[in-house]
Amino acid sequence: MKFLSFVFLIVLAQPAFTTEIRVLSSIKPLSLIVEAYTVDLPVVSDTLLAPEQSPHHLSLKVSQLTKLKRADIVLWVGPELEPFLSKPLKNKNSLCFSCLSGLNRLEIEHGMHGQVLDPHVWLDLDNVMRLVKALSTTLQAVLPYEKATLQAREAELLSQLAEQKARTTERMDGVRQAFITYHNSLKHYVSAYKLPEVKAIFEGTEASISAAHLVELKRYAASYSCLIADIQEVPSAKPYAQQMDLPLVVMDLMAVNKQSWWDYYDALGDAIHGCSKQK
Repeated sequence: MKFLSFVFLIVLAQPAFTTEIRVLSSIKPLSLIVEAYTVDLPVVSDTLLAPEQSPHHLSLKVSQLTKLKRADIVLWVGPELEPFLSKPLKNKNSLCFSCLSGLNRLEIEHGMHGQVLDPHVWLDLDNVMRLVKALSTTLQAVLPYEKATLQAREAELLSQLAEQKARTTERMDGVRQAFITYHNSLKHYVSAYKLPEVKAIFEGTEASISAAHLVELKRYAASYSCLIADIQEVPSAKPYAQQMDLPLVVMDLMAVNKQSWWDYYDALGDAIHGCSKQK
């Protein structure tokens, strides 16, 4: 009887892993970061928006609201990109990427709104490293028995990201000619690797371009190496590339066809480096 009581006390003292933690990321690039960090951990990663959905003008579906309700932690870029999430996340355990302290923040022209914060913060790997640290802290609070593993994974992932940054810096060192983007999305990448200043056809979320802006872009088109457009923007971007007599280079900004962070970020570098070789 004493032996059974002793065994019973040991069982009670063991950590109970009864459920997995659901981490819901607003967009797929953030999900790829979560998945790179939580390998072999009791964490289920999911994405709120389908890669083809634009977060700029969005009403959440019932199925997406259900995902939000069931999530233990919601990771989102922030109100600059996803204002529709501000209200649903008021009473949720959430992690706002753009709200973290110490980020490299940039402003961009946003049409009639003037200067606004550039929401594409995940394109700067220094920012991604800060997110990993914040994510580690958040997960340690809900998975205290995995603290040692989470800390080890944090150190490992930060090292891998530093290596990726070094590789990308070396690769971008040869990019000397400016390029145009279809919409104003790559400023964080350009700033991180000290690339020539980038111009954009669409500076905000407006549906049309002013004649004056198009004339200006055409005037200096010869000084640009290419027009870069997201994979979902290609049909709309093609006529502008033809008007400016520029090669059209495709990138996958929202990770439509990417299943790992490493492939995703390296492919962005492929697009930009490939653009520089067009002329």
